[in-house]
Amino acid sequence: MRLKYLSFCIFGLSLSACSSHVIKTNAVSQNKSVQEQAIYGINALYDYPSYDYRGSIKLNLIQNKSSKNAVQNISLENDLKFKVDQYLKAQQIPLNKIEKQKLYQSIAEQNLPFQRVFPDRNSYFMRQFFNDLDLTYDGSVHYRKKLISLNLNAKYNKPNLKVEARIPSVVDLKNYKLYTSFSGVMPYLIAPENQDKFAYYDFSKYKDYIDKIDAKAFVQLLKEAGAINYLLAQPDQLRVVSVTKQDAALGVVKKIRLDSSLEEMLLQSRLFNTANQQYSMNQVFKVTGQDFASIMQKQQSRNIEGEPNHQQEEAHAAELATDMADEAELASQTEDLYVPKDRTFDVEARKAMYQLQIAVQNYLDQEDSIEAKRQGRIADVEEEEKRVSEEDENYLTYQQCHDLGQSPQKISYGDVVYCKNTFALNILNVKTSENVEIKQKQAELTEKFSKYGSDQLLDANTFKNLWLENQRAIDAALPKPEQRQPFVTVVGLDREGRIVTVDYDFSQKSKELGTDFKFKIDMQVSNYGHATAIDQKALNNAKSFKEMFKGSFLESVLGKYTKNQSTGKLSWDDQLKALAKQTYQQTKSYEKTYVAVFIAKLTASNPDSVKQYSVQELQEIAQVYAYCYADKDVYSPKGVALTKVKALQKKHHLDLYGQFDDDLGSSINDLVLPIWKQGQAEQAVTKLLTQYKSPQEVFAQYYADLYAQENDLDQYEREQMQKTAKILGHVYVAMHSRKFSENDLKGIENNLDEYIDYSIFIYTYQAMLDTKVK
Repeated sequence: MRLKYLSFCIFGLSLSACSSHVIKTNAVSQNKSVQEQAIYGINALYDYPSYDYRGSIKLNLIQNKSSKNAVQNISLENDLKFKVDQYLKAQQIPLNKIEKQKLYQSIAEQNLPFQRVFPDRNSYFMRQFFNDLDLTYDGSVHYRKKLISLNLNAKYNKPNLKVEARIPSVVDLKNYKLYTSFSGVMPYLIAPENQDKFAYYDFSKYKDYIDKIDAKAFVQLLKEAGAINYLLAQPDQLRVVSVTKQDAALGVVKKIRLDSSLEEMLLQSRLFNTANQQYSMNQVFKVTGQDFASIMQKQQSRNIEGEPNHQQEEAHAAELATDMADEAELASQTEDLYVPKDRTFDVEARKAMYQLQIAVQNYLDQEDSIEAKRQGRIADVEEEEKRVSEEDENYLTYQQCHDLGQSPQKISYGDVVYCKNTFALNILNVKTSENVEIKQKQAELTEKFSKYGSDQLLDANTFKNLWLENQRAIDAALPKPEQRQPFVTVVGLDREGRIVTVDYDFSQKSKELGTDFKFKIDMQVSNYGHATAIDQKALNNAKSFKEMFKGSFLESVLGKYTKNQSTGKLSWDDQLKALAKQTYQQTKSYEKTYVAVFIAKLTASNPDSVKQYSVQELQEIAQVYAYCYADKDVYSPKGVALTKVKALQKKHHLDLYGQFDDDLGSSINDLVLPIWKQGQAEQAVTKLLTQYKSPQEVFAQYYADLYAQENDLDQYEREQMQKTAKILGHVYVAMHSRKFSENDLKGIENNLDEYIDYSIFIYTYQAMLDTKVK
């Protein structure tokens, strides 16, 4: 697809720093075919050290009749209401009538596809806003400096309202920073003295992965990808059109129009990328399986436990720790210090952890680092899958998935998810699904083209030959010509054959979203080799996002505003959280809480599945998900219970990783786990209150218990850790009474700081707050 190509194109340009590229000066040649001229013009973007670009974007959203009716008649189907109600009864969750209606309404709203894009029920106004919005952009690309600027401009002009905004941004791949400024949109978010400055985000932590990219190979891949649409064009799809006076004023001497369709361009891109996937991974991005696992592990660690410490930013955390007044201020600091993110911490607990971190550093002039990892059984499932060969009979082919959908027999839930994940085929509704045959043909083509791949680049001309060899199968994998959605591209070339203008015009009718989309996008390229300079001084004067927001309206007001919104209608996530909390308070069970949330999430995301299976079967599926996505120290069935859940895995075909809806399973665990942990902490502290008299002793013992669970300690280490715990118990009392000073750390200097785990400290502190220990 051309838009995807352009996105990668701009990013690829900034990556490449192609100082060795030769500047082309060939004029538009009449000896070249129209295809060759268009390809040559587009590739000029890669062959000059710099250039400027600008353009506009126009988006029209038109709601179709079926979507209007859906919004007006929003309600949950009766059979789904009955199924959800029966499920809640089976789980012994006593929701009253009003609570049930709110839950039904929330689930129904999730099933309106366009509502997922515009959750406001008055989405008509959102459509009108976008239809009346004028968007333009401009910027420049500098290969050798590894800089690219992009400025977004928006205008909204109505009889009684006129708004203009500009958001400038710069990507600096040499120094691994992203610069931007929001003052043009909402200046009150930024302190007055910072409104003329850039804020920056440092992405140097991805340096190793970015530096691995072979820039020249990446650019060559992009060139070939950009050529395929023109090489595969039929004679009646590609033609020269007249040059207007406006075009001529921009330096255009020839215009070439490509009349294609969205479906054709998507399939061309899909098969080309499939054929070059091995080359891309191994030769361009150079990402090995080990690298990918490392990236995912680090990402999961960031999502669940928070970012590791950064010495440079901790100094700033120290500066702000003294005046942390509300949760918004504290939340802005969570990137600096290690804060587990699978629990919600009160302001006092967060502030206490920061104060302790800073005080220990000041007291000992050293820092501590924390490492943690999450272990879930879904990883075990994935490891088991690796031991299964690709020819294993457990893997279904597209035809087998399609046949399952045609069969009246009971379909296993794991097969439903696998067929949807692998082939985008809803086998529970395959008889009424449109274009099933087309999807099947495209899946077969994708599988076939994947076998053409190797560690060598499959260029556009070779791909064209393969396309022609499979032309009959490709035609069968596309809608009939009259049913395709038009996609028109017009490029304007200057006397040197370089692209000067490019216009895109396409529309899409989406029955799933109930909306017709019409896009008009144009871009102008100028100043080849002499792009507008990027203000380096402005970049040098940039501040971090936290510095930019200090003393701003956002820092002082947003937290309070967020709290005030809690009195309004609960969001879908809040509804689920309330359901989980109520279930856990009643059952004190991770598994039962997970199972309770499962039906609500599944009904919202896949109502066909809820209709397909009985309440008992849904409970069984949920039990397997709870087992597979729970941390081992959270939910560990044994004996008969373990045998039962293993049998349920076989029954519902939930043996392989591809048979799980990973988004569903992970999101429920992420919601239930902090509630479970909070409950466990409250129970533990409540028990300790019966054994110890003072809050200091309770804190010290609970901290020691948690620390011992996380670390293997010999006798000497245990004694040292307990000494540390006693000091931290004293610190807790001092902090809670707002009398803390560095003197309260007395004794910590004898290497006891090695036993301070800041994540355990904040968990312990929060547990004391939750149980109202004074």
